[in-house]
Amino acid sequence: MAARIGGCDPIIAVDRLPSRLVLARELGATHTLESRGAETLAEIRKITGGGTDFALETSAVPAVFRLAVDRLRGLGTCVLVGSARAGTEVSFEMPRLQGGRTVRGVIQGDSRPRDFIPRLVDLFMAGRMPLDRCSCSMPRGWGSSQLPARKRRSLLGSTRSWRRSSAC
Repeated sequence: MAARIGGCDPIIAVDRLPSRLVLARELGATHTLESRGAETLAEIRKITGGGTDFALETSAVPAVFRLAVDRLRGLGTCVLVGSARAGTEVSFEMPRLQGGRTVRGVIQGDSRPRDFIPRLVDLFMAGRMPLDRCSCSMPRGWGSSQLPARKRRSLLGSTRSWRRSSAC
């Protein structure tokens, strides 16, 4: 959504689950690819003419993160958005950084909440940032680890929500 609002082209979504790729297309992706390792990397290079300028890695899976770094063109930036567990390590060939590539993490979008939250609300209210399509609700006291594995894999994001009424 943000890439589309920002005028990025192409916008390539890569995932293992077809349902998430369908949603990505609906939300602005110009290309959707099923994650297949080196085969996917070759397809991304074909679409982009050599690699991406920016990559957002949301899974925090080391092999996927490595592919995100490997698909960068010179001076490209890969941002780790996903939350990895302590002790999770990733490796990539050091020469990948010699082309001026940047690999970094991000916390809460590296934003100033005072500026960013009103902007998100404006985009949401204008129908340009349908965040409600990217989350699901869970009962109070539940975490994603309590959902069946099949459901956990299908979440784009999760939001814990509950009503104050005891009638829920």
